[in-house]
Amino acid sequence: MAGINILNAEILDLELLKNQRLNPRDIERQYNELVKDATNFEKWSYDELTRYAILFAIYLVNNGLNTSQIRKFLEQANRTSLKLRGIYKKESIDADIAKMRYMLHYATGRAERREANGISAFTRVLNLMLQKTNENNFNKFYDFLQAVVAYHKYFG
Repeated sequence: MAGINILNAEILDLELLKNQRLNPRDIERQYNELVKDATNFEKWSYDELTRYAILFAIYLVNNGLNTSQIRKFLEQANRTSLKLRGIYKKESIDADIAKMRYMLHYATGRAERREANGISAFTRVLNLMLQKTNENNFNKFYDFLQAVVAYHKYFG
């Protein structure tokens, strides 16, 4: 199905998106918009965050990323979120953010050829976001990550 613009559609029908073949060039073009806007994630409305998460999940599924590849990264983000909420000893999350960045690049380096596009795309966007992530906006980053994982499961 050509011409679906996930980022600008008035109403998103997830069932339609799941069951229709989307034009890969349209998805690629919209993914590139996400890449350009990733460092501005703190300013996204929650509608924009959701649309970007849907788009990103579809792109990742189309490029062969599987959920197991992001499990350790998600676990680290979960620990960081708990730390911010005071479940763990309250301390700076700067080291956690740095660790997430190198975990992404490690996963990209380990990926086999058939998986490389998906994990590279995942790393590209999240690394851009993590460069701008701090204690004040981590929750928005974490919301985006959780949404991507949920929609990835849905579309995958």
